[in-house]
Amino acid sequence: VEGAGGADRGSLINRVLAMAVDAKKQRQILSRVTGGMSGGLIGITLNARMEDSRMTKIDSCANHAIISTTTKYGYSGGIAAEIYKYSRVSIQNTVNDGEVYSGADSARGYIAGGFVALMDGSLTIEKCENKGIVSLGKNIGSGIRGGFVGYASGDSLSISGSINKSNLTGSYVGGFVAY
Repeated sequence: VEGAGGADRGSLINRVLAMAVDAKKQRQILSRVTGGMSGGLIGITLNARMEDSRMTKIDSCANHAIISTTTKYGYSGGIAAEIYKYSRVSIQNTVNDGEVYSGADSARGYIAGGFVALMDGSLTIEKCENKGIVSLGKNIGSGIRGGFVGYASGDSLSISGSINKSNLTGSYVGGFVAY
């Protein structure tokens, strides 16, 4: 799935208000996803109001794809590029071993996360594993990258029973959450 500069892209869903993905029948993402905000499963989750109780649930999925951005300040996440304000997302029993690059196809990168690049809503990650490369691309000197979440500024974040096996180095990095 490839998008023009500035467009958000997800290999299953581009923008979503609420959904359930249960891939216990071996549904896996094996493609390449490229855009301004790129996610292995979802580009961006949306909720218009805080009182909206809908939730996006992802269970037993795997991302093996190469996820990258094409814009100067793009976001890349192995599962989702962005969890938008007021969105509620639960990710369980899911694995990312795909390569996640922010800026891989451009001169500069911004935010990369093994599961989610930018989190501004509520996110729960349980019994998950990140084994993929999380990087800022070939020509990148600075930026934010995290094993599970690149940048978290939302309502709530919980990560339990999960493991990050990605090797992260540089400034603004974190094994689970970078910033």
